[in-house]
Order: sequence, then C-alpha cells, then structure tokens
Amino acid sequence: MIRLIEKYPNELTIVAIGPLTNIALALQRKPSIAKQIKELYFMGGFYKFYGNVNPSATYNAWVDPEAARVVFQSGIPIRTVGFDVSVKSSVFTDEDYDEVLKLGTHYSDFFMKINRVRRKYCKEHQKMNGSNHPDAITVAAVIDPSIISQSVVRYVDVETKGELTVGALAIDELGVWKKEPNTTISVEADEAKFKKMVFDTLKLS
Repeated sequence: MIRLIEKYPNELTIVAIGPLTNIALALQRKPSIAKQIKELYFMGGFYKFYGNVNPSATYNAWVDPEAARVVFQSGIPIRTVGFDVSVKSSVFTDEDYDEVLKLGTHYSDFFMKINRVRRKYCKEHQKMNGSNHPDAITVAAVIDPSIISQSVVRYVDVETKGELTVGALAIDELGVWKKEPNTTISVEADEAKFKKMVFDTLKLS
C-alpha cells in the first residue's frame, strides 16, 4: 500500500469496506502517506441512526477503534458510507431477488448463492425486508458519486474507551470542538440508481 501510494501520489482512492487496521499500520509506519492519498471511502458509522454491534457503533470501527481513530485523525480526506445509508437504500427485497433469479446469468447465480445466509440473517436478526448491501453501495458510490444524493461535512473522532459506546464515530454536529471538518458523511443515497447499477452488472454474463 505504501509503495503504491508513493508511486501514484494524490491519485489513489482507498475503499475500506472492513476495519481500518491495515491502513492505520501503514500510517504509523509512514505518516507522510496521509498527504498523498486522494481520498478514503469508509464503509462504517452512520448519521443520526443506530449501530449494529452496540447502539452507538458499527462493526468496522468497533472491532478496532484505535485504528479507526488513527485514520480519522490522519488528515486523509475521508468519506463515509454508513450503516444507515445501506439500510435505507441498498436493501434487496424478496421481489428484487425474484428479479435477480430471472436473469439466469453466472453473476446472478453467484449473487443468489453468496447472499443466501445474509438474506436470512438480515431478515431474522436485523428486521429488514430483505438484505442490505453496505459493501456494494460503498463501491458503487466510488464508481458513480452521484449515487450519494446528500452528504454533510463534519469533524469526526472515534470513541476508544467508552463502556457503552466503544467504536462510535463522534460527529461534532455543532462545531463545539472548534476543529476543521475532516469527513464527508453520506446521508442519503439514490436507491434506484444503485439497484440499476447492480442489475446492469448482474446481466453481463
């Protein structure tokens, strides 16, 4: 990662769809790369919503909050696509799955298979009308930024020691910390545009 960032300064976008451990380690090894990264998309957190591992946090920050804090304090331009966006705008319902099944392509068959367990989990444990797809909508937003229809710019830090809130992204909504914003937080996404991208992809083979 360090080698590629230094080879292509200010050209690379990092898409972090998991915990930020590896990126924090790279920053600790070579802090100067923070100024050479074009942007980092982080699939995690939320804006005025709720968490999925505790009421205040989502898994990708909660599992290694110290790493998340290193990354958010690094100066890298960060854009989050959170749990809230995925719940509101990336849920494939039973009707959507029926349409995927009708496509009859290798990709659609793969989609059905890899989401079998997730579909059941999301419906039974997260009370969704189908399965949400946070990784996919994050990557889709990188490919077509217009999929994110509303965002806000705020200063964000990460809770590392809270007994009930470890892993929470602390969003300074009112500017009480008097720090320059470091994160663009996705608030709303275009569900129809996202699903069209997915269906167009699944039709390819």
